[in-house]
Amino acid sequence: MIPDKRVEGTTETIILEILAKKPQLSVQKLYSLYAQQSKNPMTLQGFYRVIRKLLSRRVLVKEGGRMVVDAGWILAARTFVEQLEQTYLQPVVTTNILLEDGLSQSFSFNSLREMDNFWNHALFVVVRDLVERGVSFSEHTYTDHYWPQITTSLQEEQVLSLYRERGVVAYHVVAEQTFLGTLLYDTYANEHYILHFGEIAPYGRNTYIVVIGEYIFETSAPKYLFELIDAFFHTVNSLANYNASELLKLIDEPGKVQLKISHDSKRAKEIRQEIEKKCGV
Repeated sequence: MIPDKRVEGTTETIILEILAKKPQLSVQKLYSLYAQQSKNPMTLQGFYRVIRKLLSRRVLVKEGGRMVVDAGWILAARTFVEQLEQTYLQPVVTTNILLEDGLSQSFSFNSLREMDNFWNHALFVVVRDLVERGVSFSEHTYTDHYWPQITTSLQEEQVLSLYRERGVVAYHVVAEQTFLGTLLYDTYANEHYILHFGEIAPYGRNTYIVVIGEYIFETSAPKYLFELIDAFFHTVNSLANYNASELLKLIDEPGKVQLKISHDSKRAKEIRQEIEKKCGV
């Protein structure tokens, strides 16, 4: 029930997100805010049933007829999250991601979606480790198209939040300039986001590389899926003929995908220099 901005919220998680920012709301006011945020809001009658369930489970309590999050539930949730952090984000568990310099690890997946989900998990682990060690870093990306950014909302809010806190600069080189690529750039461009369109010959096509500090993430799509994704980006020339669900279907198509994570300070530096040169830095 812990809210997760990576996925569409349930009624329960939307309620918690609202009360986390605005405590002591009447049920009517809470429903009004919920209806604004939910893509498919339930009826007020159904909403009251959810509220009664949350009250019975001691997630919420009434305070003078207004809703607040139960303090005991907050403490229990915090303890649970701290336990997860101790279990899953410690070096003994992340040894396949936080590698020694000169080592690499390959992972196999059955679709681009599976790979992309793990990619973002591993990326967060690396970024969090760099932040905790006080290491200054930037992000350098090379890809044919922007399908990862479209399907994962710019590499997850958690990573972006750490980027903002650290003032991390992202250098992106996209091999081909398409309508969707230009649209994303126009949407997110700022002093911390530098983009250039153009192929980097040594990397070729069907390549997706991200360098974070001295870590390198690299993958490619199965040939037939790359051709379909490539065709999709070349077909869309306006928002009128853009259908995100078509791209999402391709990302979910079955196909063997390899992700390689390397800790290679020398090669990471070379890639950073290639990308920054292309970006005119």
